[in-house]
Amino acid sequence: MLNPIVNIMKTLLSTFILCLSMTAFGNPKEPGNDGYRDAMTNYIGQMQTATSPADWQALFNGFQRIAQVEKEEWLPLYYAALACVEWQHQETPAEKKDDLLLRGRELADRAAVLQPGNSEILALQGYIAMMRLNIDPMSRAQELAPVAMGLLQRAVQTDPENPRARLLLAQMNFGTALFFGAGTEGPCDELREALGLFEPAKQDAGLMPSWGREMAESLMSQCP
Repeated sequence: MLNPIVNIMKTLLSTFILCLSMTAFGNPKEPGNDGYRDAMTNYIGQMQTATSPADWQALFNGFQRIAQVEKEEWLPLYYAALACVEWQHQETPAEKKDDLLLRGRELADRAAVLQPGNSEILALQGYIAMMRLNIDPMSRAQELAPVAMGLLQRAVQTDPENPRARLLLAQMNFGTALFFGAGTEGPCDELREALGLFEPAKQDAGLMPSWGREMAESLMSQCP
């Protein structure tokens, strides 16, 4: 009669230890679980109303925290890098802009390790290079113009229907035309095509990138 009792006690003890372990260390988080999606959705939503350096810093910190937990997910790194780009738009000192863009580049590069050849990441890397070039075009054009152009061309080649890749490449061509005093008719045609790609995009893109339409409309207003 002792063996069944011993076995029952062993089972109860094992169950207790298992429950205790789960309580102590937390349930393993699956990427895309409700907690992850809720946090990401919250911060992505806040990007629509962020207007100050403090806003973008808070978003950068939030995405960074998610990335530290969800180490296999590229989207938190992507959005943290994008927050750096948007944050630098709000800053004036060139040194501050450079610091933020270099931080963004490091995060985008880490995302690229997780998702090699991803058109969205390539476009963001090109965007970062373009913004670094924009800080001092005269001294940086030779180094950074080919980098930005190459990344954006790869992004378009990887996914010709990616509106952000097409928009940023058109913006790069637009800026290059202005820099050399050339006409902007070609880049403006590219912008019109890029803007058209935002039309069929779903209103609810979930966690995937969906930004860029307002940027395209603003740049389009400079076209003849």
